[in-house]
Amino acid sequence: MGSQFNFNLSDKVFDKIRNNISQHTIDLINLSPTLQAQLHAYAADDKQLVIDNTVGKGAQYDPVKNEIAFGPDFFADMAAKGWGERGIVGTLGHELWHYIDRVNIQTTAEKNGFDYFIRDARVEAYAVANNYLVYREILDGYNYRWVLGDTVLPLSITDSSQAVISV
Repeated sequence: MGSQFNFNLSDKVFDKIRNNISQHTIDLINLSPTLQAQLHAYAADDKQLVIDNTVGKGAQYDPVKNEIAFGPDFFADMAAKGWGERGIVGTLGHELWHYIDRVNIQTTAEKNGFDYFIRDARVEAYAVANNYLVYREILDGYNYRWVLGDTVLPLSITDSSQAVISV
């Protein structure tokens, strides 16, 4: 795809997680224009993806620190589940949406009542929709070959309503 917007493993935004990701992770990021744009916006604010010992096996956008943090066990957990780079990129797409949409994140003081649940559901729904958009861009636009376990499945999308998988 080649673009001046492509990320490299050596980019500053990855400094604190570089030992936990591979070039394949970066290649997946570069297949999604949406993910690239959101990660560039994050990096333009002089942010880095970080490891936070309080997060455990998960990942989160922390509105107080205004950063995306991965738990120390997150990357090993993704590998153990067989999700690897796909899990990392999917999680990154989700958490980046929270960063982009941070004005709608509620503080602890606001976490009560029906309005909280409606706003929280909206914030999570948009983050999940962002995951889907990134996933579709990777599959639709670039005929990417996903590696599932030991089996490589070439994926070919002929239109938005049909996915053809050949083994």
